[in-house]
Amino acid sequence: MQHIHAAVEAANSGSSGGSNYTFLIILLVLLVGLFFLSRRTQRKQKDAQSFRANLTPGQDVMTASGMLGRIVEVDGDEITIESTPEPVRAGCAPPSRRSSNRRPRPTRRP
Repeated sequence: MQHIHAAVEAANSGSSGGSNYTFLIILLVLLVGLFFLSRRTQRKQKDAQSFRANLTPGQDVMTASGMLGRIVEVDGDEITIESTPEPVRAGCAPPSRRSSNRRPRPTRRP
């Protein structure tokens, strides 16, 4: 604990050159964090594009809104999903992930 106090006092009593280095270190840490954050975002975008490009009829999916269904037709940016006796058309926002269950089981309340 005494070593920490001594280091803090030495940093506070030093010249303004030490504070410049501290500022540069903080700036460097922030820039490195932003770099890794942007790379993670780019990777997620690539994964989403790959998923959407590989959608085929017959796959069970769940949309971003939670609707479960089976892909009936894929036509460019438009996907037809069958979730009820009548197909439902979804535009612009294709399914967000594959689903293992076709339809959720209803819950019974006592």
